Amino acid sequence: MAIEDLDLEFEDEEEEKKGDALDVDVDLTFSASPDSPKAGAIDKSRQKPRPKPAPGNPSNNVADINQAKNIKARPQVRPQGQVKPTPSQDYSDDVQELKAEIKALQERMRLIEHQADLKVAVAEAEKNYLIEYVSNAKVLDHQITQMLQRINAKAPAVKGEVQMIKKHINEFVAKSIPKKKE
Repeated sequence: MAIEDLDLEFEDEEEEKKGDALDVDVDLTFSASPDSPKAGAIDKSRQKPRPKPAPGNPSNNVADINQAKNIKARPQVRPQGQVKPTPSQDYSDDVQELKAEIKALQERMRLIEHQADLKVAVAEAEKNYLIEYVSNAKVLDHQITQMLQRINAKAPAVKGEVQMIKKHINEFVAKSIPKKKE
């Protein structure tokens, strides 16, 4: 069955029987067939006539346009008890306070920048010192190792003492090299 073949009509008889609970002004009839005589027609027998306002009496919620223009044109009355603060009185104190706060914050920023610059300079100096210290320790280790080898070659009897000196030098160099942070 095609939708064009349906001739649908809706009426709500229960609401008509209830009385004044709902006032239905128009009863519509719906149809899916364009050939139907009632398609889109309004049942005029059920319409209630609407009261028309009298020509001289405007409705309660509509004002005369001339009166509305006069109301808007009148200046509004301001209460005289309130005093409007002048900008020079109210804002100057706030502006001075904000300027003082800005200066304090700027000074604090300069101090923090100075401290940060000092910390960076100290870290760079410490790094340079450690590089030089470790380099000198390694050079010293190399030089002492060469001398101990010559001593050991000339006097094999002092081999134990030469090995102890070499052990102490190796421990010193190992302790001198900074540990890497993980």
